[in-house]
Parts: sequence; structure tokens; C-alpha cells
Amino acid sequence: MAVLTWGIKSFETTESENGAPKTGSPWKKIDIPKKDSLRVETKEGETKEALDEAGNVVDSKTAPSSYELTFELFVKKGVARPFDDKDGVIEGESLPFDPGRPNG
Repeated sequence: MAVLTWGIKSFETTESENGAPKTGSPWKKIDIPKKDSLRVETKEGETKEALDEAGNVVDSKTAPSSYELTFELFVKKGVARPFDDKDGVIEGESLPFDPGRPNG
């Protein structure tokens, strides 16, 4: 796991559908994460192998990798929480993250 240290200026989120941003949903800006709390974890895709009777690999297929983005936000007085979570897990939201972009 890596700690990201880019100078991220803004984060945006929108409702998601089947793991992708929902068409027509508005994007809303949220506060940037707490310093040194942003982490990206890569989960390698599962590899399935087709074996012959002798146990030799005939073919293999690897599912795409997935990524888990975690961070901490300050909840400020008088400001609504940007997400509803269940035990810290947020479902139904898309958050584009491209560390190569100057604005995050």
C-alpha cells in the first residue's frame, strides 16, 4: 500500500450505477482528504487456469485488477457529511481519481 502525497486541490463525487458514474448525475465537490490519509490499494485479478489430464496449463485467464481508494475527511461544524457509510464502507458513489492530473 502506498501513501499518496500529491498536491490534490479538489475531489468530486457523483452517484454510481454498476460501478460507473450514473449518466446525468451532477458532480459535487467535496473537501480534500486529511493529510497523509489517502491510500490506493491494488487488488490483483483472479487467475483461472485450464489444465489437461497431465496437469499442464493449456490456457489461463486473469481478471482485471481493481483498486481500493481510502481516505479520511474532516466533518466540519454546520457542513453535511458528503457520504452515508455503513461501517466505513461507501456504496453507490463514483470518485474519479487521476494522480497525474494537476487538480487531482
